[in-house]
Amino acid sequence: MNRDPTELSPDVIGSQVDMLLGDVPTRKAREEDNAKRKRTPHERDRAQRQMSITFPGPEWGDAIREQAAAWNMRPSDFVIWAISQAMAAIEAGKLTRPDGEQEVYHRSGGMLHLPWEPE
Repeated sequence: MNRDPTELSPDVIGSQVDMLLGDVPTRKAREEDNAKRKRTPHERDRAQRQMSITFPGPEWGDAIREQAAAWNMRPSDFVIWAISQAMAAIEAGKLTRPDGEQEVYHRSGGMLHLPWEPE
């Protein structure tokens, strides 16, 4: 009796599938390995410490990087230092909220009268 090779019994198909998949590591095992590793405090707190900022134009980033390099600082440290200075001035009453109504504008800071603009 001639059998069509495409007509295999479910038992034969199942044993071949088991044989082929037997040596392949499952994705679940890799996920369990990652879950066993504890996250560091840096990893846990990073999302709470991170804030995205968009400057009005690319020249802002260039100016910040140049000034940070001139003071031998990382750009992120320079920005934090500058914001710290501004926050201290706000708390001391030396800086106040910008005048005028805040409205949505297509450019970051576009509706504000900024005391400094990069050249």
